[in-house]
Amino acid sequence: MTRLQPIITWLGNHLDLALPSIFLVFLAPQVSYILEHQTNPVAQVAGIALVVAFGALYLWAFVLFAMPIFGPADPRVWWVFAGLTAISGLLALFNGPLALATFPFQAAAACYLLRLPMALLVGAGYTAASVAILALTGTLLDNLFFPILIVGVFLGNFVLASVFIFDANAMRMSSELARTQERDHLARDVHDSLGHTLTVVAIKAELASRLIDTNPDQARAELAQLRDHIRDALTDVRSVVTGLKTHDLPTQIDALHCTMPEADISLTVVGSPDTVPTQHQHALAWILREAGTNVLRHSGATQCTVTFRDGAMTVHDNGDGIPDQLVPDYTTDPGNGNGNGNGNGNGNGQDQMHGQDHGQIRSQVHGHGLTGMLSRAQDNNMTAHITTPPTGGTLVTIEWTAS
Repeated sequence: MTRLQPIITWLGNHLDLALPSIFLVFLAPQVSYILEHQTNPVAQVAGIALVVAFGALYLWAFVLFAMPIFGPADPRVWWVFAGLTAISGLLALFNGPLALATFPFQAAAACYLLRLPMALLVGAGYTAASVAILALTGTLLDNLFFPILIVGVFLGNFVLASVFIFDANAMRMSSELARTQERDHLARDVHDSLGHTLTVVAIKAELASRLIDTNPDQARAELAQLRDHIRDALTDVRSVVTGLKTHDLPTQIDALHCTMPEADISLTVVGSPDTVPTQHQHALAWILREAGTNVLRHSGATQCTVTFRDGAMTVHDNGDGIPDQLVPDYTTDPGNGNGNGNGNGNGNGQDQMHGQDHGQIRSQVHGHGLTGMLSRAQDNNMTAHITTPPTGGTLVTIEWTAS
């Protein structure tokens, strides 16, 4: 078993040779014809050696060269076709027209070793060559089977190769999409997690700087909290990277109760987060965290109200509202990955954007903040609506089907 292990390992690593290996059985008529019609032992050995060389070169081509799915074919592969064609020509000295039965091997190999447009030319070339040879020797009608065989084998393998390429491209696109989604997910989590913590750090640092002369003890207390928040930020980074970061609504509300007064923002909570269904708690906690961060960093607000009611959560501040350079109205439909943003721009018309995915939404929103809230709502079968209401400020509304 130990001696056979390297061979078994090699075969296991070259399972892609199974299909071309099966077709080698069709070289058997070449050997049979040589043994039957060549009485000279030297001629028999030479003819059989040519058949073995043909089969070995044919298989070795699949070992040396990968299928050129995403790039050009290796130019050295043309030496393989030159070698196979030369061996076929030498076999004709022993087997006559039967040597043309090796052309289907070259036509099939072209489907897997060349780009498909070039494979078409090669397949047509071998077919035309077989017709020309038979016509020149006056045996075309008697051996018409060979050109037909070449065409049939080529078309079958061409279709099979096309399926392989389609599947490979589909897998590649799926892999790229998965990587893109993972990058977006990581970027969103890092932004949502660190954005809030770093905002609190900035507020604490500013407060400590104001108190350093008038109230040193309070300033030291703020700096101690600042240190704790920085440690929390490091923990958040590790948690996001390892996928362990979780949030819950009561914790986020408590955090806002601590941070908003320090930024001179009055926070009011109406209703209870206990009314939120369990399946939406985690996503809404992230959304509330980001909405609160936006109020702290960008709104210029003095008041913020978080409301929980049956089937909805709203966050409303009395700040500056959505900046003019952004679309002033963002809406997403639950679960279908589509959103639209409605805005009058100059007050004279209305632009509507339909069929947006998360990437398209990001191009409208200009960042991961609003994008994160919109996409988290979509991903959790909720509707998100972010707008500047007539009363001013910014209103974030998240709705779900009430149970």
